[in-house]
Amino acid sequence: MVTQKIRFLREQKKLRHEDMAERLGISPSTYQRLESGETKMDVERLQKIAEVLEVSPDELLNSEPIVFNVSNNSGGAYANYGHIGHLVPEEFVEKLMDRYDAKHEAQVKNLEAMNQRLLDLLEKKLG
Repeated sequence: MVTQKIRFLREQKKLRHEDMAERLGISPSTYQRLESGETKMDVERLQKIAEVLEVSPDELLNSEPIVFNVSNNSGGAYANYGHIGHLVPEEFVEKLMDRYDAKHEAQVKNLEAMNQRLLDLLEKKLG
């Protein structure tokens, strides 16, 4: 599971095996063996990998699924929740998305109500 998380996070950061190897000061073939699980990882190496991936070693070691949030500010912001499919039950992802959708809907309704109040005040002021 640790190696799956490492691979997933590396790919999310768009890093190649060669990039990771360079940052860790090892050969690409050594890195590939580490990521595939062929070679056992010591604590120091795990800490360095966690640093490169900008996560804590605990995040790599625990059995919790990785859930991430990505924002895109080109033309607005939105949240996109993703997951490692084989580590996260589909039901969990669906519940998470339902919660996000419900929260988003509540925020939109609140903003619409505020907008209407402002329009009413403006109409009173101008009318």
